[in-house]
Amino acid sequence: MAFGMVQPTTGEPRFSRTGLVKSPYISLHLTGIGIGLIRNQWVPSLNPSLEFVPSRLRGVGYSVSYLANFFFTDGSDGHFRTQRNDFLTLGISLYKRSEAHGKPDFNRFRAGFSVGFITHRSGNFFADNAIRLGGEIALGGLVKLQPELYMNGFFRQVFPGMRVSFGL
Repeated sequence: MAFGMVQPTTGEPRFSRTGLVKSPYISLHLTGIGIGLIRNQWVPSLNPSLEFVPSRLRGVGYSVSYLANFFFTDGSDGHFRTQRNDFLTLGISLYKRSEAHGKPDFNRFRAGFSVGFITHRSGNFFADNAIRLGGEIALGGLVKLQPELYMNGFFRQVFPGMRVSFGL
């Protein structure tokens, strides 16, 4: 493993790149902590992710992530309940190119697309065969806008959703 560090005349030093220029790498990170609107309900979420970048010369990464949605309801007995619906998601991420040297900058996320399948379900928000189609658009910094479609089966009972997440 090799590290490249830049020492500017003003400011603090920073790492400009890690590893070899063409070498693939795997990144484990928390893609986002967010809140979304799904089926007319506010839903907080947690999304850890494992991303594989096959070449540093292309601005594309492939990911496997786990999206946990938390639904809050009042039970019939008057007690507050938390229900969780989780999706295993496969995705692709696109990164912006650096203006300075024209190579991909993996700190500058541009957009992403994903498809997910339900793995854990409590409550009746989604069926056992639910599918999630999602997208991600960088709004700036660590903020992403994520439009989503949830389907019980393949394009049956389609529920749109919109999430704002904070993370890498």
